[in-house]
Amino acid sequence: MRKISLTILLIAFLITFGCSTKDSNNLFPEKDLYNHPQAGFSIQLPKSWEKIKETDLGVDFVDKDNGIAANFLVEIGGLGYLTADDLAEELVKAFQQDESFKDIEIVVSERSNVNVNMDRIIFESIGPKQQELATKVFVINCETGIRYYLVFTSQRDMYYHYDYEFEEMANTFVTTKQSKELYQLITEPGLPDGHRDVDTKIQPGKEQKK
Repeated sequence: MRKISLTILLIAFLITFGCSTKDSNNLFPEKDLYNHPQAGFSIQLPKSWEKIKETDLGVDFVDKDNGIAANFLVEIGGLGYLTADDLAEELVKAFQQDESFKDIEIVVSERSNVNVNMDRIIFESIGPKQQELATKVFVINCETGIRYYLVFTSQRDMYYHYDYEFEEMANTFVTTKQSKELYQLITEPGLPDGHRDVDTKIQPGKEQKK
């Protein structure tokens, strides 16, 4: 079974971070619905954000004026059930694989009090060009073997101006594909433990009755 590495799409931070001059109560008044047909999700995002990369597994956006990077991706297979603390540790490991990030410190790791299938993780780091960064990750567990990551990063001193906006965007996230369709993204044989084979409907590890 293929484990999709978080490092495929997580980092899109080699940009020139700016400083927001907008009213923090109305940062992104205009939004559009972004739909990713392959990865099976949609989300409302600011019209001003620039899409810089899209693959079958996710997409990267940047807002250069406000110094924000946003990365959205699906992981099929990979990690099984993990607590918020476990997920936080895995995310830190993913960021540590990029040597541009130093001094990564977890600030928050918790289960959402609104969505029982969502974990929130916040960590701070020193990023490219010695920028002090804060990253908020929403991890959405659809079911065993299917997980989405919504990753928002900004300059640390501006993070709390954007935090509410990040929450609002995450709350617009909707899956648009069934599990069977998403499993087709796995290019190597095998399925997450406990799931029926996509084609035969036979439970893994069980023989078909004669």
